[in-house]
Amino acid sequence: MNSRKRALTSIGHEEPDRVPLDLPYTIKRSFFSKLERKIGLKSLDEIARKFGVDFRHVSMEPSGKFKEDASFDFERGWIRWLSADTFEDEWGIKRTLGSTGEFARFVYHPLADWESVDEYDFPDVEAGGRFDKAERDVELWKDDYVLTGMMQMTLFEQAWYLRGFTRFVSDLYRNEGFANKLLDRLLKFRLEEGTRYAELGVDVVCLGDDIGAQTGLLFSMGMWRKYLKERMRTLIHALKLRGCIISYHSDGVVEPLLKDLIEIGVDMIDPVQPECNNLERIKSTYGRRLVLHGTISHQRIMPYGTEEDVVNMVRDRIDRLGEGGGLIIAPYDLTPDIPVENLLSLYKAVQTYGTY
Repeated sequence: MNSRKRALTSIGHEEPDRVPLDLPYTIKRSFFSKLERKIGLKSLDEIARKFGVDFRHVSMEPSGKFKEDASFDFERGWIRWLSADTFEDEWGIKRTLGSTGEFARFVYHPLADWESVDEYDFPDVEAGGRFDKAERDVELWKDDYVLTGMMQMTLFEQAWYLRGFTRFVSDLYRNEGFANKLLDRLLKFRLEEGTRYAELGVDVVCLGDDIGAQTGLLFSMGMWRKYLKERMRTLIHALKLRGCIISYHSDGVVEPLLKDLIEIGVDMIDPVQPECNNLERIKSTYGRRLVLHGTISHQRIMPYGTEEDVVNMVRDRIDRLGEGGGLIIAPYDLTPDIPVENLLSLYKAVQTYGTY
């Protein structure tokens, strides 16, 4: 059973030859450097092949025009440096690096002081160069792997990136016209982007917005249903008509959302943080309708546990969540505090104990 067949079997809630594996969505540069020094891997594709990963990720890039005076950053993609420590993306959102150079904070939101969305010049999905690399990657990987089109920061996150978090959340309560107009413009953009992914032939589209905190949602279910649910339903329906599988990403607590997410067509949830979600309850309640992607402890075991702790965690996930398929083991956001040995142990443990 090759990687593509293995992953699609599990997504279809049947048991493949072993539990499928995926790469993390983000890897910090310093962790990648440690991995390179430890085992000599120099690219994400080398990492994926070394660890038996069953998925490959493809992404839309900025326009060719933006890339003319931008540069590619391993963590942040294509950005334009404005000074030694400050950069902006194609949307005009600016960030400044912290003291270690590893993380960045927002310093400018383009719509922070605007009274109307109409004057903002949204990026053009049809601009040249956006999907050139994605097209090559799909052609290279389509026969062997499940392909995921990355479309995180779908609506809510991209909205507050443009407006500022406090300002946009205030808009949801006090400036509904602005909030609705901005979300509608973003929905149009995502529909166009998702259509291109579907035309390229990706299998999974990963949507999502970080709307969960450690102890609950960032805002009420009522607000999520008012502003985001139907827009997400529209986007998901359009993608599923074109044959795409839908993954939804949110850090933090997601259990209150799951029934609604299933209702609007979500097939897979990521990363299902075990520190703030009851994995066994989610599996028993939704396991025939929802694929669990992730399930790895990044707050405790990956950074602070031993290699034995990592192996025991993987075995626990397989034993409690693997029956009947619908489980994909995937680390998330490899940060500098995670020992390389723990990542190696995670992938090896799935290879060793993940067979059905």
